[in-house]
Amino acid sequence: VFAALDHFTPNLTPVREALLRSGSDFSLHFKSSDPTQPYRFPIRAISGIAAHFHTRALTHIALKQGDRAAAEFENLFHLSRHAKAQPMLMGFAIELMIRAMAVNVLREGLAAGVWKETELSRIDAAFADVHLLESLQFAMRAERAALNHWLDAVLVTKDSDARLAIHKF
Repeated sequence: VFAALDHFTPNLTPVREALLRSGSDFSLHFKSSDPTQPYRFPIRAISGIAAHFHTRALTHIALKQGDRAAAEFENLFHLSRHAKAQPMLMGFAIELMIRAMAVNVLREGLAAGVWKETELSRIDAAFADVHLLESLQFAMRAERAALNHWLDAVLVTKDSDARLAIHKF
């Protein structure tokens, strides 16, 4: 498993380094085929990185390497903070997905008995910073503001097709 996962190490090394920096907002190269969408949350990239960390953590657990599994767990939590910083419902959904992966790692490690007290303390500290309702409220406010801005922009346009579409909406 590690041999297959190590294939991605050169691409993930800058991501891991950025995740460890406080307040880091690493860039993910993302191509959009739609020129009207200059920015879209890179769901596939974030999900793939999370799945990579999750798989590595579970493999370390299977090998009874709790310290290494805890490091991958922390990578998941750092990645979820990046998703949390995205002020839309999609960012919240990605944050929730990554947190669920982290909970799965915690559960599997507990079931396998691989966690030492120091690792459990690190995991506990990571969970102390989780406030999902606040994240959801932030995402919903941003989503509403974006929709209101879009509606205002469409309603002031002289394009009759766009105005008709919004009235049907």
